[in-house]
Amino acid sequence: MKLKILYLSLFIFVYACNGQTKKKEMLTQNKNIMIEKFDFIEYEKRVNNDPINGEFYTKPDGTLVEEINSTNPVRWEIPPKPSFVKVYKEFYPNGNMKREETYIGKITKTGISLYYDEKGNITKKVDEDSKFGKIRQKDILVFLEGKKRINIETGEGIFDERGNFMYNIAYNEETNLWYVTIPQGRPYTAIEMSEIMKNSIGEPSDWKPFEYVINGTTGEIISSDE
Repeated sequence: MKLKILYLSLFIFVYACNGQTKKKEMLTQNKNIMIEKFDFIEYEKRVNNDPINGEFYTKPDGTLVEEINSTNPVRWEIPPKPSFVKVYKEFYPNGNMKREETYIGKITKTGISLYYDEKGNITKKVDEDSKFGKIRQKDILVFLEGKKRINIETGEGIFDERGNFMYNIAYNEETNLWYVTIPQGRPYTAIEMSEIMKNSIGEPSDWKPFEYVINGTTGEIISSDE
């Protein structure tokens, strides 16, 4: 890894999370700040006007949003590019915030997670980054860029057109191992597909996934099926 690329990745990653972090710091420091709520009226207006795409909208700053109204309404937010995280917000039936978590990849939390009671008081604050070893999120992003899967400077390759991560990152705290999965690693060869079809129920994927296991201290790739 080139040192300048590593520094660049750190800067962009911090920049992408900066707005969320500042907001959470304000919430923990200022008891008088108004808690974020789920706007049921605006939600119903959007869905009634556009039943297919009404759950999706874009904020003025470019943040992409998906909302779902259920027993506990939820909101997913993708900050403007270059962004490498997705923010999950869950609300109580009264519209008050219940929890706010930030993810890098589909299941790994990063940054600060906040949890609230029904009145809007913070009951729990978790520093998700404290669980990581020497190899951090930024290093995994550099790894993915080295595999030509993402572009750190532009944010390309992070999400698909529906806002889903195009890869998965999982960190095992007990073993200090990172698991990086790329569902569309490469197309299966004709021979491979023929073998898969022999035991497949239904139509299999055309793509062979790649999974990498990375040492959380040294950054060594322990295994790879590339």
